[in-house]
Amino acid sequence: MLMKKKKNNSGKAMSFRRTVIILSFLAAVTMILISNQYDILFSGFKLEGFEEGKVAPRDLIADHNYTYADSRATEELVREKLSIIFPVFELDNEIINTVMSDFYIFSQKYLGYKESPNKMDRTELTNELIKLFNLEEIKFLLDAVNPYVVIPTASDLLEDILDKGIVKIPDNFSVYDAEKIQIWRWKSGRKEFGIINFDTISTLNVIGRIVEEKLVFREIGNAEKYAINLIVNKFIKENVFFDEIQTELNYDNVKNKIEPVIEEVHSGDFIIRSGFIITASDMEKAVELNTRVKYLNIRQIFAVFLLLFLIYSFSILMLKPLLKNKKRSCQSSYLLISFYMVFILYTSLILQFNFTNNFIPAVFLPTAFFSMMIVILIGFHESVISVIIMSLSLFLFSGTTVPDFMFSFVTGISAAFLIKGAQKRIDLLKSAAFLSLINILILITDLPRNAEFNWVISLFFWAALNAFASSVINLTFIPVFEHFFNIPTVFRLMELSDMNAPLFRKMVTMAPGTYGHSIAVANLADAACRDIGANPLLAKVGAYYHDIGKLDQPEYFIENQIEANKHDMINPSLSVAVIKSHVKVGVERAKEMGLPPEIIDIIAQHHGSGLIGYFYIEAINKEGSDNKIKPEDYSYTGIPPESKEAAVVMLADTVEAASRVLKKPTINKLDKFIWKLIMEKIERGQMANSALTMNDMLIIKKSFLQILSGYFHTRIEYPKVKKKAV
Repeated sequence: MLMKKKKNNSGKAMSFRRTVIILSFLAAVTMILISNQYDILFSGFKLEGFEEGKVAPRDLIADHNYTYADSRATEELVREKLSIIFPVFELDNEIINTVMSDFYIFSQKYLGYKESPNKMDRTELTNELIKLFNLEEIKFLLDAVNPYVVIPTASDLLEDILDKGIVKIPDNFSVYDAEKIQIWRWKSGRKEFGIINFDTISTLNVIGRIVEEKLVFREIGNAEKYAINLIVNKFIKENVFFDEIQTELNYDNVKNKIEPVIEEVHSGDFIIRSGFIITASDMEKAVELNTRVKYLNIRQIFAVFLLLFLIYSFSILMLKPLLKNKKRSCQSSYLLISFYMVFILYTSLILQFNFTNNFIPAVFLPTAFFSMMIVILIGFHESVISVIIMSLSLFLFSGTTVPDFMFSFVTGISAAFLIKGAQKRIDLLKSAAFLSLINILILITDLPRNAEFNWVISLFFWAALNAFASSVINLTFIPVFEHFFNIPTVFRLMELSDMNAPLFRKMVTMAPGTYGHSIAVANLADAACRDIGANPLLAKVGAYYHDIGKLDQPEYFIENQIEANKHDMINPSLSVAVIKSHVKVGVERAKEMGLPPEIIDIIAQHHGSGLIGYFYIEAINKEGSDNKIKPEDYSYTGIPPESKEAAVVMLADTVEAASRVLKKPTINKLDKFIWKLIMEKIERGQMANSALTMNDMLIIKKSFLQILSGYFHTRIEYPKVKKKAV
């Protein structure tokens, strides 16, 4: 059932990948044809010397009739029409009713207390009023003012102010730049609206001033005026709200009714006159003149389609075997397709510029940038093939020359070789210096005769800048890809191999034996992977982390035990459960740390589904019979290694741990011992999915033997001092 599910998922992934390839092919054809068939689709016509606000260097005359929509005149017309459309606000009558109802309840209690202070408890009233007023304000209202003046006046003011409306201005209202607003309200069962100046609207911020202005000519004491102002401010609420939907509808209705202003230009008309200041309108006419579609070249369309089809076929043929057995096969495919599409788009844009004096457009192309990125994120061989594909793709664009192809090809291949052995991010900058020299040498071999010195210096500058920009931009983007896709690049692996990390410091303290074992396994795995052509750094880092699950219960593992063996006090079945759990715990901890999936796979697969022989035998001995003891209950629950690196770590882990019990090992003894352990793993099916060949096994054995013989080399035994001499 599981196999069937995997096949279904694999089939869906394959189908989706084919769809992506076909869509990218069609997109590439479209971009290339647009670039070839349009003079200036992306960057404007090549109006060299013409610039708004400057004097025209020559006449520009229309060579055909055309019409165009004058955007500036249309925008002016739209602004004029919209100037009489005002933002819509709506008054909410329910808020008025709510406010006046709340005020009525307050006034009844307030007046009730003033009329019969002995019948109403002052403390009870204070507890109710404290929701609106502080204690000092409550004392002032109850003792210092005439309520029969304050309440009616406050009621009139509240009703009057709310009826006119307290407007809530939204934060984004400034975009409308309105001098007036419309206020809609329901009155007598129908909707009415009025228009008022924006600077005369009432908001909560000015309520105090409004109340003071309304009370200034009334013969009321200052205490009562203060009380009225206080009460109004406490009860007043915003009741006029911006109706953005209705406002936008009004604006859209006006905009949709406005027809664009169409200008007509006839063949022979002057677009720009020599010696005159070029206006914005002149430049718009010039741009419109030169955005005309050229005639369709059917031959060119067919040639582009055929050549791109051959390039895609070559790509699939060369890259499929490289990506087939990779864990990130789909991800790598999509990244390569994305990089290629960006390269085609960028090239179609850059080739629109007017390169004069034989200036090579290829010095502006990002071939080296993508070459470096692919080496780091995917692999060296994939990068070399991608450079070939990108460079060949230049011939899809009209006007591409052999020097363009050569520069793109050589700089891309050079970048791949220079970055291949990079171990630190600073190596990217170091490679940029060498790449800039290579770029300049490429150009020197094809310099035109009698080239001007300034032109040559400029060309060399852009070639060197291309190299340094490729490195610097990679330094910016690679960490993004590392984090987003969790890719174990060489830089990420180098950072993960830092033994001063908190995890390893904790391991040294809590599980020193596991720490020493992990270092030894890492050294064995590193050497073996180098010899068989696998990824030594991935195997080394995987070995460092392969036993991190032991940190939870380090004392249950023999390498950390100093005195008593804890397993002597528990049943073999429980011992096996503890031993097996370190794989699961290690995987969970690795996921929490955000380790790349390749490292997590090594942790999960370093024991595969192997039998824990010691406790299996112990269980049989205790039971007295193996009838009731099932091997699967005493086996790890993982899957056998699915990569060369995971398989090498498994073998290194097994050999390193088992070699500790050897007494007086010799080279021959170690040789037979290592091979026996390797063959046991093969016989138990633990190497079936690893892609390791028997030749690889022999190389691994030889590598392990070389290192372990160094560990167990015979030391000179120092003579003991005789008693008589003492």
